[in-house]
Amino acid sequence: MSKSDENENLPSLPSDGPLDDRARQLVLLARAVLSEHLDAAAIGRIVQATQEIFLALDRIQTESLAIGSRLAQIDTILVSKFEAACGNRQLARRQATGLLTTYCQRVLRMSRSYIFLHMQIYRRFLDNNKALNLFSISELSVLVRASVSDDDLLMVMEEKEKNNKIGRAEIRQLLRKSREADEQLLEAEAKLEGTREELAQAVSTQRDMEYEIKQLRAQAQQTAAERDTHRAALSDAQVDLARSNSSVSKFQMAIDDLTHERDRLLEQLATAKARVETKEVLREVPPPGYVTIEAAIEDVNQRLAAAQRELKETLTEMEAAHDAATREANTHAVLTDFHAHFEAMVTKFSLAQLRVLMENNSAKVRPLLETMASVVGRYHSDLVAAIAVSR
Repeated sequence: MSKSDENENLPSLPSDGPLDDRARQLVLLARAVLSEHLDAAAIGRIVQATQEIFLALDRIQTESLAIGSRLAQIDTILVSKFEAACGNRQLARRQATGLLTTYCQRVLRMSRSYIFLHMQIYRRFLDNNKALNLFSISELSVLVRASVSDDDLLMVMEEKEKNNKIGRAEIRQLLRKSREADEQLLEAEAKLEGTREELAQAVSTQRDMEYEIKQLRAQAQQTAAERDTHRAALSDAQVDLARSNSSVSKFQMAIDDLTHERDRLLEQLATAKARVETKEVLREVPPPGYVTIEAAIEDVNQRLAAAQRELKETLTEMEAAHDAATREANTHAVLTDFHAHFEAMVTKFSLAQLRVLMENNSAKVRPLLETMASVVGRYHSDLVAAIAVSR
């Protein structure tokens, strides 16, 4: 094993343990590193010097906190004075910051960044001695930023306790990974919230559709009842048509009888005229109620014409009634079929909408949904216009 590997395997010196434990650990570490080259007396002097260095570093950390405390005290005094003078907290803060910077630069020869770094460290870690013991001033300057949350600070402290060798670069990397994880979590929560809202909207839409389907079913039942009524009316019309056909048959028989009577009278008249030409003296007897055969024929012709006119009018009325009943029956059949088709379409769309929401695929089908909405809007306008006309 090489010396570099041996050095990597050496235990770290605890920074927040009791002084006696730190001293014993320091002696053991010094012997492990220097025993091959130095005697015990030299190692003892080195250990003593190292202890003084550690004490100085601790004093530097403590004095750094003290510097921040005194700078914060000066800042508070300046803000109080300016606020009492102008009565505006924001303006007083701006004036106090400017004067504090000018004073510290001229009197204490401190830069603006040095001033506010120590003040921020003091205010952020005043009640967190563990963080002050774990991290150096350079590392605290990374953790003092407002973007570092308390959870991030605890996470970095845990990592520092596990591995005391991590520095500014590793702390920045840990914070960056933590921010990325938080952003991913926020994005996932936003997507989840959006999905919840879409699902709630879909459930609401589903309930509205179920209510509409219920109303449509009630309307379908009413339409079915009206259809049965129209069928009954159509059946009655068919019975009336049969009766009219019977009347037509009677009219036809009457016309046939009148035609036969007319032909018989015409034949009798022709026979009478022939006999007159042969100068036979015969007296034709006209039908009862008529003076002459010509009068009887005229009356028969009039009754025949009247019967034909009545038959024609009856046939016209029958055809009009049959056409009206047929058109009404066809219209109700078409509307009933369309209603059933529309109800099935609403049910299919509800299922398709839930599937789209579950697959989180609403963006791809949005153009199709917009086209469908346009078609349904035109249909709805036509339907409302039809209802208004039917009132």
